[in-house]
Amino acid sequence: GGWTFQRVLYAYLYDRERQCWNLRFRVMWQDVPGKDEARLLFAQQTAQLLVRIAGVMQAYTDLTPRFSEDGVVNVWLTEKGEPGGESLDQQIYLYNIGTPRSAAEWVRELAHEYGHQTLPPVGGYDQPEWGASGLLGEQLLLRWLTLNPDAAAEESHPWVRTLDPIDVSTTRINPLIRQFANLGPNAPQWRGTDAAAMDGYLGMALYLEQARGSRYLALVLNKWMTSPTFAGTNGFLQSVSDLEEHVQSIDHPVVLLRLGELPRDIPYYVYLSKGSWNGELQGQDLAPTKVKCTLDGKALPLDAQGKFSAGDLTTGWHTFRVNVVADVADPELTALKLSKQAIADVVVPQAAP
Repeated sequence: GGWTFQRVLYAYLYDRERQCWNLRFRVMWQDVPGKDEARLLFAQQTAQLLVRIAGVMQAYTDLTPRFSEDGVVNVWLTEKGEPGGESLDQQIYLYNIGTPRSAAEWVRELAHEYGHQTLPPVGGYDQPEWGASGLLGEQLLLRWLTLNPDAAAEESHPWVRTLDPIDVSTTRINPLIRQFANLGPNAPQWRGTDAAAMDGYLGMALYLEQARGSRYLALVLNKWMTSPTFAGTNGFLQSVSDLEEHVQSIDHPVVLLRLGELPRDIPYYVYLSKGSWNGELQGQDLAPTKVKCTLDGKALPLDAQGKFSAGDLTTGWHTFRVNVVADVADPELTALKLSKQAIADVVVPQAAP
């Protein structure tokens, strides 16, 4: 639009492995009479937050900006335009920064745009936008920022300090996970192109991040996605299935679901290949008298150590539920471990001579 930017700030991120500083952001802003100090402070806070976001994203996923060879993102702080943010190639635009926003809103907006910069796109949606990488980055980064507060309060970013970890979990993350869990991974609704379909993808991605880990989610998105769309033959759901079938083709595969941070009352979904599987609930105080477990709606007898036999399963998604018996103290459930028996380990009854 012919706008002129008079100021620039360079932001570097330290690479511990290579022991060097790498340029990661150029933050540009415009002179405004009488507001030089305020705009400089805002540019500094923007750069500091983006460096922190970039460090958190790399630590959890090993993903860096994907549009420029050197990984540098240009950030434009404008005085005009409709208030909001936008990403295009290696550019982030924050429009009309003079319009007041809360500190938490600035964190959300920058996390959203950095999600577009780093996360591989899962798109094809009509609403609320074509690709879901911004919304996914927003949810993940807010969660990770609240999980990793600065050790020294005086060094904390003032915008990040306004984030409430409980609010992020209960109002942003868990509702999407519950929406996905209520219908399951094979629900036809997730194959649409509306906002509800995008919410289904977001819920599944957030579920997998907590249950399988951030590197697992990044691996699906960055290495196994062959199509940018969630719906369709080669979408996100198919990519998860392909990854699991590859991983579970080895001898004695083990699948671990981390359940500690997930809502307790949801079903847990896991993709398993055909064969005989054994399971184990991990945690504290998981006696059979206190915990009940079902697989695809059928009760699983637990022994005193929380172990069970899942039997011979078909290839596909399976549903586990763990319920606490009424009127007992809530046990600590941390994980569900599933181990596949090799064919040689399976005892086949012999016919009588």
